[in-house]
Amino acid sequence: MSAQVRLFRVLRDEDRTRVDVEDDLLGAGIQFPSGECYVWWNRDAYPEEDRLDHPHVSQYGSFADVEQGTGGSIEDCVRWEVV
Repeated sequence: MSAQVRLFRVLRDEDRTRVDVEDDLLGAGIQFPSGECYVWWNRDAYPEEDRLDHPHVSQYGSFADVEQGTGGSIEDCVRWEVV
């Protein structure tokens, strides 16, 4: 049995991103074979008054949840087959 692990970027989406950001890269994440996704947030992409004070990682149940929750678009970076 094999499964995939995916690394991805969360990018600003002109039509969907709900906050003003200063960078196209909102965050980066990993999706495990279970479908669960963890996203690290690029705090520097957000204006100082809107950014968190400390590093933050969010957990989502799927890619669709990531897109809905972030208002960003997902771009695959790397996929690995886990055997």
